[in-house]
Amino acid sequence: MSSNFECIGMPFQDDQEFALTMDGILGASRRVRGLPARFDHRLWVDASGAAVAIHVEGNAVACLTPFFDPPDGLMRWRVSTSAPTLDECDHCGGADCNLLSPEGEMVTRATLQWLFFAPYRDWLSQPRTFEIEVVAFAHRARFFADEAAFDEAQGAELGQNPLPSTGTPFRLAVESFIPIGMFEPPGNNARRATATFAGSVVRVDRLRNSRTGGAFSRVRVRTLPGETDVVVGGSDTHGLKVGAIAWIDAWLVGRPVPVPFPV
Repeated sequence: MSSNFECIGMPFQDDQEFALTMDGILGASRRVRGLPARFDHRLWVDASGAAVAIHVEGNAVACLTPFFDPPDGLMRWRVSTSAPTLDECDHCGGADCNLLSPEGEMVTRATLQWLFFAPYRDWLSQPRTFEIEVVAFAHRARFFADEAAFDEAQGAELGQNPLPSTGTPFRLAVESFIPIGMFEPPGNNARRATATFAGSVVRVDRLRNSRTGGAFSRVRVRTLPGETDVVVGGSDTHGLKVGAIAWIDAWLVGRPVPVPFPV
């Protein structure tokens, strides 16, 4: 089971290591352009794409949000929203999103945590349709050579008892997406903005965070909402290769594009 920071090559051993690293990142970060001036949001981006958003209030760091910001950009989902989804932290809100097909039909739903939420809180209060860059932080990642191996793993984890409605055991399709976090009550997007999904691996990049030296992988998975970028900690890559079937449990964070505020 990987932490969000381990997914971008930051496997901190203790609180002191975390604090020292974040202090260095704050000094190397840049203020984000394009957001309303009253918000002080900063972003640190490593050459590997590992990134950390820093939310500043006054002269103090109020919150940190890990992200992945590669030079070639992230895959995007087209979504519609109607209201913000609040969190106990003012900076960790997001939205319940309808995930849309290219034709505009709803494919599934998911809660996404915003990379920078506070500037978007009022913007999200009206119904909108837009594109959003999404990265999935894999808390758990498993990779299988074929459908038989994937089915065997599901049998071991999900059991063999048939469902009354179908007469067969519950199984994920090879391309599937279940927004499990949406069963959680509002108020904690670390739990609510989560999903379990499966799909075929179409891209693998082995990366190293230059600040910490930690290894991680960028994995692009073709799943139900479309191709999705996943970051995976260095210890969760057994069987990872293009063509494998991925089974991912992840936290979802996104950033609308283009930024809908005047620069």
